[in-house]
Amino acid sequence: MKDKIITKVVQIIEQKKKASKSIQCFVVGISGPPKSGKTTFAKNLTEELKKQGFNTVEIPTEELQFPAKLRYLNKFSEAKNYVLNHFNLAVLTQKIIKPAKARSNVSITLPILNPILQIYDKRKTYFFSKKPIIIVEGSFLFQSKYRRSFNLRIILKTSQEESRKRFTGEETFYEFLWQAEKIYKRIDTPEEIVEIIIDNENFNEPKFLKVPNEN
Repeated sequence: MKDKIITKVVQIIEQKKKASKSIQCFVVGISGPPKSGKTTFAKNLTEELKKQGFNTVEIPTEELQFPAKLRYLNKFSEAKNYVLNHFNLAVLTQKIIKPAKARSNVSITLPILNPILQIYDKRKTYFFSKKPIIIVEGSFLFQSKYRRSFNLRIILKTSQEESRKRFTGEETFYEFLWQAEKIYKRIDTPEEIVEIIIDNENFNEPKFLKVPNEN
């Protein structure tokens, strides 16, 4: 069943690319609550697309974090600041996606935060060849000011109870993450605007809850 889900998503990507031949770069966003399987799904989808010959680049938003001292400058709750400022989605959309959509054979080098030392001590280069597919994976991707950057938006769903079973960190941090997720859902209502929703309550038996109309 897992393979069928991936195969279907690849077919949807192919259909959308063919329908929009002028698109220079096709961007897929994969999001969902904590421990919903985002990282694994993104990895499997990237591997399948590469097998089929697509120029595919995966970008986890964990590589694009703000340092802690910048995350809580706004006078919001800690959880709301986490939604708005933990991941640097402005850099993702303006410094990576926008140039990749504008021209072929783009090379972009960005500083990467060391989450332990809280300094930018590494740099990473992303290279996008002709008409690439970019797979972006992470939390809070479909905030209203960033959602238009994606050509296909996917949410993986799991219950809070199942998510807790999969979580190996501290209980207080787990509760904090779900508090942030609830704030994100209330403000941005992401499930209303995405094209695909996948029930991933059972890793071995995922199922579609929402797919694009096939015309």
